[in-house]
This record gives sequence, C-alpha cells and structure tokens, in this order.
Amino acid sequence: YFVLATQFDPTKIKASRYVFDEPLTTLQVAERLISGDFDTDLLSITVFEGESREKMVERFATEFSQFDIDLFLDETEELEGQLFPDTYYIPEEFSTSQLVELLHSTYKQVISEYELEISNSNYTELEIITLASIVEREANTEESMRLVAGIFMNRLEIGMALQADASIEYVLEHDLKDLRPGQLAENLREIDSPYNTYLYPGLPPTPIGNPGRAAIEAVLYPTESNFLYYLTGDDGEFYYAKNYNQHLVNIAKHLR
Repeated sequence: YFVLATQFDPTKIKASRYVFDEPLTTLQVAERLISGDFDTDLLSITVFEGESREKMVERFATEFSQFDIDLFLDETEELEGQLFPDTYYIPEEFSTSQLVELLHSTYKQVISEYELEISNSNYTELEIITLASIVEREANTEESMRLVAGIFMNRLEIGMALQADASIEYVLEHDLKDLRPGQLAENLREIDSPYNTYLYPGLPPTPIGNPGRAAIEAVLYPTESNFLYYLTGDDGEFYYAKNYNQHLVNIAKHLR
C-alpha cells in the first residue's frame, strides 16, 4: 500500500530524518516524505550533478560544522560516482561517516532501479557510471546527453579515443573555464594520465564525478547515430559530425 501511495512521484521523496509525534495514515506518511516536511533545524547539504568528491568538500566544510574533510576523502576514495547528487537534510550532529553512508546508500537505491537495464547492457555498472560521469560534464540537456553518450559508445566500439576534455580536468588543480583560450589544446592534452582520454583509448579508471539520473539514463538509453564528433558552439548549441572533415567545418562555422 505504501508503494501504491507514493508511486505518483517516488523519485521526489526527500532523504532526511523525520519525526512523527502522532499516528499518521500511510498516505499521510508518504505525503510528508515527498513534501520534505521534516524537522526545521536540519541542515541542507547539496551534491550537484557531475560534482566530484574533491569539489564537494570545499562546500561541505563551510556548511557542516561536524564535517571532517580528511575523513570524508578517505572513506569515499573508492566511491567516486557513487555519491548520488541531490539535496539532503541532516541533523547538525550528523557525523561525516553518516553523511558518506547517506550519499552512498541513496546511490545504491537509485541504481537498483536500473538493475534490468544494466544486466542487459554491454557495460558493467562501473563502466556505465564512469561514462555517465563524462556525459554529465560534456553535455547539458537530455537530448545532448543521449547523443553524446551514443557518440562515445561509437568511439569505444571502434577503439577510438574518447577525447573528452572533462576527463583531463579531473586531474587538474583548476577548472577548464579558468584556462586562457587555447591553453588546453596547446599542452594540457599531453598530460600523461590514465584520465587523459586523448592519449589513452577506452574509459578512465574511475568516474570523474557523480552523475545524476539524466546522465545515467543517457548511457542506458543512448541516441543511436553515425556521429563520431561533437562540439558546443559559441551559441551554446551542439553540432555533430560523422567524420573529422565535417567536424572541422563545424569548428570553422561555430567556434571563434
């Protein structure tokens, strides 16, 4: 009955601690979980789609007085990609370990919803999450995510390097947006790292961030095409090409 009561919007259930000081019907419980009607003294902690654990700690340290940066990084060392993006509401006395468990258990709950799709895929769960983490950073709409996911799969199938700038950013000490124009192309793509998907074909060894539902679903339900190249134009639109010559034309047309 509880599942029936919440099936109209189960993904909107707010993860938190709820206090029920009076008997409620199952439907009333479901409504509170979905509306986020929890204790007012709870802290709001947000994990953004595509964010890496290194980026999270910068914000958590200022928002959460009990937060231990070193402990969080230690306990999540093997969990990149498995700390689900969402807004969480936690009590002030929450420990760092409890926060890690909340983020990871939410991921496990969400990924279990795609158990059938993953089992029918040619990719493992880790590969799916790794690819989704790249798609999350390389595309910005549901349509572009599914197209870019399909392009990456086309590249993987023929042994072509993924050539994703976002994977290089993962090992840099600064964001790509902070680089001067042309700096990435000049030398950073030569960095000898397994996360350099220009030098090393295939997927990087781990996810480069924590993808949300849209990116995960883009990898599970990619748009099939004959495209091998894409770029984001100066107008913010995506342009696709079947071969490198067409890609060069798109560069000339849509990039300064």
